[in-house]
Amino acid sequence: MKKLLAFLLCAVLIIPAAASVADDAPIKWSGTISVASYMFAPFDPDKDIVVGEVEKILKEKYGYDVTFDVVYVEYPQYQEIINTRIAGKTAPDVFISLNQTNMDTLYDQGALATWDVEFFQENAPNLYAFFNGGGYHGRLANFVDMFWDYSTVDDGKMVTVAGMTEAGSMPYKTLIYRGDFLDALGVDPANLPMTVEDFMDLMYKMALDDPDGNGVKDTYGFSTTAIEALFGAYGSYTAISSGFSQSPSWGPHWFVGDDGKAICSDILPANKDVLALLQQAYADGVLDPEFITGENTGGYWAISQGFINGLYGVSALASIDHYRLPEVVGDDGGRCAQEYYAVNGTDAKFYYGPWPAGPNGDYGWRVGYAVGIGENMIYNASLNDDPEKMAAILAIMDIFNTDDELAILASYGVEGVTFEYNDVGSVTMLVTNEEMNEVGVAVLRGVYGGGQCYNDTVLELGFYNNPTIKNRLDWFEVPQYNSYLITAVPVSLPSQSTYASELLAYRDETWISIIKGDLDVDYYDEYVQTWKDLGGDILTQEANDWLAAN
Repeated sequence: MKKLLAFLLCAVLIIPAAASVADDAPIKWSGTISVASYMFAPFDPDKDIVVGEVEKILKEKYGYDVTFDVVYVEYPQYQEIINTRIAGKTAPDVFISLNQTNMDTLYDQGALATWDVEFFQENAPNLYAFFNGGGYHGRLANFVDMFWDYSTVDDGKMVTVAGMTEAGSMPYKTLIYRGDFLDALGVDPANLPMTVEDFMDLMYKMALDDPDGNGVKDTYGFSTTAIEALFGAYGSYTAISSGFSQSPSWGPHWFVGDDGKAICSDILPANKDVLALLQQAYADGVLDPEFITGENTGGYWAISQGFINGLYGVSALASIDHYRLPEVVGDDGGRCAQEYYAVNGTDAKFYYGPWPAGPNGDYGWRVGYAVGIGENMIYNASLNDDPEKMAAILAIMDIFNTDDELAILASYGVEGVTFEYNDVGSVTMLVTNEEMNEVGVAVLRGVYGGGQCYNDTVLELGFYNNPTIKNRLDWFEVPQYNSYLITAVPVSLPSQSTYASELLAYRDETWISIIKGDLDVDYYDEYVQTWKDLGGDILTQEANDWLAAN
């Protein structure tokens, strides 16, 4: 912190003067905009090196004589505090939506501003083109319709500028294989199994062919999370909950059948084939018998102790970022990789593996969406009575889309003080998150976007040129490393909170009994009917109602 303070003393010598940007522009709007973005610590105006400079540039270069009132709201109590301020008519102009339910509730209460799409296009033409063009270099073209669905309410008016970022839709899972098991079995890491048949053949070898070389039958092929790969191979997304595959908060995963109707992944006919495979693997000692309790037995959630300690040869618990390739990314490999090296030696190897494909060519694991409601901003209903201010807010957001210097200043601060450029075309922060917010860095998130600035250069610096992101994107270009099982109903259904927990518990209890051989595989048919009777039919009707309306 002392180092930071020393930097701040000379910051005025480092920051380019706003007057050098351009001659004074005619004033288009003048006023104060209050914003409560996602922050780690309070903003200190006395230590500010960003907000004041942004205000100068906006005034002198663009004619917006704006003063930003940065409001700090502790994130754990954010919704409660904002709701209280809304009730007391003291809420800021701009604040975080948090989630779809919260945004919808506030809209229904009349607490949020709305505006026409044409108003957005008029005041933020560059952003309008950016979103309609699919975001950064058009990479998210498939999500344009979803962006407008999420940004508008029933009457077609905009109520937010929805979050649009590739991070939400980029698969983060892959199978992770133990290198020593592959070496012992003579398996080339470049030719890992691409089909269920070859995958199961390798799992049997890992369990029965003594890959640890100790002459004892003490290994298994896989445990809980690799089960997900098998369901994905049969066109489903579901698994045992201890494998982090699904929870009531995530909700059921939905597909659209050949009849155009929604069907829950938990009752797809092909699940029966997967359960038959798993029942046999369990009986043959190939599936870890402790799959019921999951892979993590303590400590950091993504660590699979059985995988790291050589109990089985493949896992899908952790993300690819937990097992980064040091030679590619240039760091220590991530939390789980470091644990793996600590137990198996610094020369130990692990390898990413493709998702095996099933009889119909299906494969994968659940992925998310590039559009969402979370860190994007919503706007105080008082702005309905001040359209000039609302227009200024949108216009300022639009300026950040095109002005790289301004976007970098607001997002990262001052080069040499709060950040530095690195040799891979990204940025390295020189201060903590708390110190960053204290001096004004990223406190204007709600003004320049949501979680990030919608500016191509900033997206490159903070995302696309990041080596860990590039590692993921590069691997997901390789056949069968990309997940693609996207739910057809990406919302919480009205009765989900009533039925989801019981349905999930019933599914797990039944499937575990089938896998262990306590129930015959044919019991699956009775399970499906009971699932429907326990509330599944109600959720299915609600899912179909949503599809019909969207």
